[in-house]
Amino acid sequence: MSEIIKRRGGEILCFLGHNNTGKSAESIFYIEQFCKKRKKIKNKNKNFNRLAVFDPQNRYQKYLEKGDLNITPLNDDWFLTVSKFRDSLVVLDDHRQLIDTDTIDKRILNLLFLRSEYGIDFIIITHFAKLIQPKLVGYIDKYLMFYNLGEDKDFDRTANSKLFIKLKEIINKEYRRYSPEEYDKLYPNFPYIYYNGRNDRAVKINFKK
Repeated sequence: MSEIIKRRGGEILCFLGHNNTGKSAESIFYIEQFCKKRKKIKNKNKNFNRLAVFDPQNRYQKYLEKGDLNITPLNDDWFLTVSKFRDSLVVLDDHRQLIDTDTIDKRILNLLFLRSEYGIDFIIITHFAKLIQPKLVGYIDKYLMFYNLGEDKDFDRTANSKLFIKLKEIINKEYRRYSPEEYDKLYPNFPYIYYNGRNDRAVKINFKK
């Protein structure tokens, strides 16, 4: 697992890649680190250090505590609850089921705009760049790119499509060093590329030397 990402409130990370190539394992790592941190906090305010998850695959349920939020497709106003949270973590797995790819409630955008003030980190998980809600792109701070089957044109909606196509080629080349049967053996240290859009820096994680 990567330790180069120092957690602080107010970041949006997008986990991008094919099924069973590390997105879930890395998201669980983030959640576990968050939960370890909040266990050390005594007498915390009920709206502080909360975890909210949209969890279609039921991977994160065991990490939820009283006061956390398990988001379902019926929670049309989930973002109103999250807007009351502080110093918290929101994980949206397969976010297109929750946030329409063509439109987005302005109150969600307002929540993202205020994420640093509220100290809320977001993790958005998706298979292809073309599935990212267009208005979310400008808010995403960092990407974790895993093995990716998307076409080059899928990256047209990213901030730097030529760079992302190059990163895709690099990570896919790394995965081709393994057979599909070996993927499970990589757990939990799947290779990926960590890209920080704030300083335009890309780092290889868990690559073979």
